[in-house]
Amino acid sequence: MTKLNQRIFMAINFSTQGIQVQDKFMKNWIYSIWISPKQYEIDYVSLCKRLKILTCSKLIIYDIIPFIKTKSVRSLNDEFRTDLAVSSDNPYYIKLNIGLEEFFNNEHFSHLTNTNIKHFENDTMINNSIFIFNSIPLAFIIAAFKLQNVLLTAGSKNHRGILSPVHHRLSLFNTCLEGYKLNTIIESYHNYNKLAILPVFNHTVLDHIDTLQRTSIFFGLLEEFFRMKLNTTNLNHNFNLKKNNVDDLLKFSEFIEFCKSRKDEIAEKIRKQNKSTI
Repeated sequence: MTKLNQRIFMAINFSTQGIQVQDKFMKNWIYSIWISPKQYEIDYVSLCKRLKILTCSKLIIYDIIPFIKTKSVRSLNDEFRTDLAVSSDNPYYIKLNIGLEEFFNNEHFSHLTNTNIKHFENDTMINNSIFIFNSIPLAFIIAAFKLQNVLLTAGSKNHRGILSPVHHRLSLFNTCLEGYKLNTIIESYHNYNKLAILPVFNHTVLDHIDTLQRTSIFFGLLEEFFRMKLNTTNLNHNFNLKKNNVDDLLKFSEFIEFCKSRKDEIAEKIRKQNKSTI
């Protein structure tokens, strides 16, 4: 993998077919990613101008930050009129800052796929969104999706030569963000190629998260794991790594071993949560 001083820009499309994983049937969603350094600056004014030129009528940008507890929403288009229908002349562009745990909770996750949300009539938010994951390795992101019974994959190898809708959406977003000539996709492709093709679907390891049962337990342990590896008590959305050798921090298998060492603690948390719901 690579360092945590990075951002993963991701677009996601639904797949019409699910997938059988051992004895479990899962939803299969297709992703496309482009990766930038953590200090990458986004010019939202220029972005919105270019989105409007390309007649983009609506876009949600999710800025997903690990370990924050608050959520903020702001409009990127101050000229948007709520009394008019969303259109290319009255575009709806939103930036939403949200913590990793809240993004993956059941209520919000189902909200992403709802087709009856204001401004998104007969369409879903996920089909009109770009997700920015800050400082979280891809394997941990895929594990969090798996807790929602979603297998996140890069799509069929047989169709890699065809421009897919999900790649198209992400490339259009990058063009609006950076312009046509001077963009960071080439740098991302060469610098992060190993991360993008990493075989994270090792289900002998990944299936261990099923024992956590609830996302709240998963993210609580994830935060504790990061505190331990970074040797800090203060995690915030600006945390960066000072050392070069951070490979062990990013190994999902090591996180699983960390969870196993706390199996009694996990069992007690599950018992208390079950009791509280009775």
